[in-house]
Amino acid sequence: MTELARREKVTQRYIAHLIKLAFLAPDIVQSMARGDIPPELSLDRLKKGFPLDWNEQRKSLGFKG
Repeated sequence: MTELARREKVTQRYIAHLIKLAFLAPDIVQSMARGDIPPELSLDRLKKGFPLDWNEQRKSLGFKG
């Protein structure tokens, strides 16, 4: 991760945040890409973390499903 951050000229923390986003449920990613985001969901909320289980993610992040 250190090498990737150095090569891309970003912080390791930024890379860690991006890696976490790879574990979001596909339907959540699609909703976000469409701009269909629950009003209570913010970048700060995503940075705090979320469950790995997709059903729990939907509940925790305010998505219906």
